Amino acid sequence: MIGIIDYGLSNIRSVGCALKKIEVEYKVIDNNKSFKGFSGYILPGVGAYNEAMKNIKSKGIDEAIKKEILINKKKILGICLGMQLLTEWSEENKKTNGLGLIEGFVKKIKLNNKFALPHIGWNKTEILSKNKIFNELPSSLYLYYVHSFCVHVSNKNYVLAKTNYGVSINSVISNNENIFGIQPHPEKSQFYGLNILKNFCLL
Repeated sequence: MIGIIDYGLSNIRSVGCALKKIEVEYKVIDNNKSFKGFSGYILPGVGAYNEAMKNIKSKGIDEAIKKEILINKKKILGICLGMQLLTEWSEENKKTNGLGLIEGFVKKIKLNNKFALPHIGWNKTEILSKNKIFNELPSSLYLYYVHSFCVHVSNKNYVLAKTNYGVSINSVISNNENIFGIQPHPEKSQFYGLNILKNFCLL
């Protein structure tokens, strides 16, 4: 059973529909008392980092997540903004501390005039490191992106995949244990995205 974490800024319906397609059971979690009984969690997100963290803290969900992931060693997949929230801080709107599950930070993508923000649409994603989350997937695949900020990590070994949008962007990250983040939207990326979700759920 997978828990989809709802903090008011996440596309719960799309993620839920994707899990139904791959026949994975799930429940939506919207408070800090409903985290028990799950094999792992998905943290989706659409919107601003500081507003997301405000909502997460107001619900007490931050401490519940940290307990399950850091102490109980349950797996988690952060999607788009959810991936960014796994880091230590973001500069978006104002510097805001994140969940701190993985060493890194979030900054706005720096582009020249040939590229526009937000980065929207299908883009080639290059897998750099073998991981079970990529089982039976090619080393290069197209996934769907919608974002203006990107994650920087302190350890280059955390980066499992990258994409290029004028600059190199970390697309998939992991601590190589139980914490995963994906910048593109797997729930909107058709076959390849659904396979990434399925692989995560089977870990």
